[in-house]
Amino acid sequence: GALILQMFLAVCFMVWLFPVNAFAAVEVDWSTIRSTVDGACHNVPIDTSGEGWSYSHATNTVTILEGTIVNGRVEKNTGASGPSEIDNIYSEGGIFNGIIDSGNFTGTVINEGTINGGTFNGEVTNNNTITNGTFNGTVTNGFGRYIYGGTFTNAVTNEGRIYGGMFEGTVTNMSFIEGGTFTGAVTSENSSHITDGTFTDTVTNEGIISGGTFDGAVMNEGIISSDNNGTSKGTFNGTVTNKGIISYGRFNIIMNKVNA
Repeated sequence: GALILQMFLAVCFMVWLFPVNAFAAVEVDWSTIRSTVDGACHNVPIDTSGEGWSYSHATNTVTILEGTIVNGRVEKNTGASGPSEIDNIYSEGGIFNGIIDSGNFTGTVINEGTINGGTFNGEVTNNNTITNGTFNGTVTNGFGRYIYGGTFTNAVTNEGRIYGGMFEGTVTNMSFIEGGTFTGAVTSENSSHITDGTFTDTVTNEGIISGGTFDGAVMNEGIISSDNNGTSKGTFNGTVTNKGIISYGRFNIIMNKVNA
């Protein structure tokens, strides 16, 4: 037992002595990737790579390795002298720290910068800002982070703030929704808030609704009320089943299921 303990302590000591920068993440600029690929494919197209990434000419895909930080503006390469369609990006968990304007993304993308466009077919974790783009994979909007637009065809988990966008898949709201069109089912959890938006599918509310247009059935287990100014009240065109509190709203239906 004592020998095993000594060996364990020795290993811990060696790890402690290991240089900190050995664990530093690899960083690369997208302009470097583009110029390297452009140079490799200028005459006879070949595969090429750099630290934290690689390029396959056969599939015309840049692969970003897990943990690699990509800086700069990520966009399609439309240069006449290179592979004019270098817009396929497979991320094994790359961290995009700049601006994404365009491109076709698969795999796991971690956004630490701004997404202005592009098509994302894999899982996206947003740790900063999404203003546009098409998202066919699941999206997690991180705590305190922002979605201002975009088309979301798969499930979205919102831990931050949504101010717009088209949401066709299910949405789990843990924080704040103020705007957007939601054609998939929405679950707004305890301590969450909906103040605006158009909801055409079912809504399960465990938080607060103080505005929005609800065309589908609503299960209220929280609070339906006006906002602090009494101006945003919510319009309900579908069936409302109330198991919580309703203090204000416009109900354009026969209320035979309210207070059920």
